[in-house]
Amino acid sequence: MISLNHIISHSALSKKDKISRQLINNIGGNMSTFTQYTGTFVKRDGSRRTMNFVKVGDLPSTMTPKTTTENYSRSNGEIEVVYDTEKNGFRTFNYGTVVGTVSSKSVNISFDK
Repeated sequence: MISLNHIISHSALSKKDKISRQLINNIGGNMSTFTQYTGTFVKRDGSRRTMNFVKVGDLPSTMTPKTTTENYSRSNGEIEVVYDTEKNGFRTFNYGTVVGTVSSKSVNISFDK
């Protein structure tokens, strides 16, 4: 039988997707309430991206070891590492190029194994 970790480590997933899946495996499938933010920003290529996300500081500590956030840190202070609730993985949100406002609401999220 092939385990999920075997599939993750031997697939074409990006490094950040592999890390995200491993962290989800660590915390299990508990349903919790989080503040989900929704915002649109302009990407480097000029296209717009709307993202629904949870801030790393709001996630369970077992899901966000220091090495995860260090892998995606940026020095200019406008880029924040967040958990994209649609892509189910860590991404970066660019506050420096926000279009309009960033809204928030409470949502129930289960990080399934």
